[in-house]
Amino acid sequence: MPAPGSTQWGTVVPGLDFIHTTTPHYYDWNTEYLTRVFTAARGVIQKRGLYEGWAEARWEVYDKYYQSLLVGLHYDRSEKAWFDDAVGWLDAQGSAEEIQEHIFGRCTAGIAFNKLLPEPSSPTTSLSARHPFQGDPSVSPASRPSAARPSG
Repeated sequence: MPAPGSTQWGTVVPGLDFIHTTTPHYYDWNTEYLTRVFTAARGVIQKRGLYEGWAEARWEVYDKYYQSLLVGLHYDRSEKAWFDDAVGWLDAQGSAEEIQEHIFGRCTAGIAFNKLLPEPSSPTTSLSARHPFQGDPSVSPASRPSAARPSG
């Protein structure tokens, strides 16, 4: 994937769409690739179950997503918060309104996949792609003890 600001930024990359309707612009998995991912994920759920199958497989999808797009956990100095743009792969089921702005809403396979996910246990669970983690920027939320990590 081309580096932001490079002369190649915004060029065609197989399997990716360049999203330029928002600022900043970014690359994301295209509909064809998403359809393959969601179809495979549905197969995992149907074969191994939601909690045994998807509970494990979702971390693989999360890892592939952030590695291929370089959108994992990062600290935003201006907002003084940690964000994880790949965390949507770990979320519970979103409402029809929520998934319109989420990667799950970009193809029919994603919408069908979303319906297989568990419903959120609280109204604060969402499919927001940016989940803030407050705290010291020198300490990654991933390295905090689980009791110190924010929930939701």
